[in-house]
Amino acid sequence: MLPVVYWGFGIVFAVLAVTHVVLTVRIVARLLSPVAPLLTDDEAPPALVILCLRGGDPHLHRTLARLSEQDYPNYRVRIMLDSPGDEAGEYVRAALGASPPETFEVRTLEHRETTCTYKMSAILEATREVAPGTAVVALLDGDSVLHTSWLRELATPIVRGEAEVVTGNRWYIPDRATIPNFVRYWWSSSALPLMYVLQFPFGGTMAVRPDLLQDERLRDRIRHACSEDTTIGHFACEQRGRLQ
Repeated sequence: MLPVVYWGFGIVFAVLAVTHVVLTVRIVARLLSPVAPLLTDDEAPPALVILCLRGGDPHLHRTLARLSEQDYPNYRVRIMLDSPGDEAGEYVRAALGASPPETFEVRTLEHRETTCTYKMSAILEATREVAPGTAVVALLDGDSVLHTSWLRELATPIVRGEAEVVTGNRWYIPDRATIPNFVRYWWSSSALPLMYVLQFPFGGTMAVRPDLLQDERLRDRIRHACSEDTTIGHFACEQRGRLQ
């Protein structure tokens, strides 16, 4: 009986391994395919970047510095702090200085929904008011390491009508050789092909069309959600929206 069980597990594992290799080859080919020209400055409409924070992060200054160095010509950054006394506020003040850049605004979460996580409440509050003309709303995590054209790359498919939701990749490069770091590294590299095939966006770096985020049907789902990425992704697919 045991050899049969072993054979069964072996066959299942082999099928899963081959499937994962095929998916990995597909996503690598996709990433190596030619990239369409990005938006020019004249084509780039206003964009809003939302960063929800709770708790201190010693690397937050790096994320904020990269945000201020984006080559996108017209964008604002809305930082949502969990509470007035949240430790993240100290890191934000240390990174931005006494006089933050005009493109940055810092808000404090005023209303916490009882049916979802604090981050979902912050996203709902941050997107309640979007300036007229804003064509892109980008979301990111506080530990994201952004390159200069990050926002321009996310905005291009949305502005050109090629997608309603655009997502980046969950790359994770360990800074030290520890077991937890390697677990996260292998988890990320294993999850990425499945997210690509199943059309799951990554909340750590994604952009959404504003009218989608302000649809009351989606906002009601966010009020009862634990994460924004799968919630937004599922809703967009139901509305026959495209994810890139």
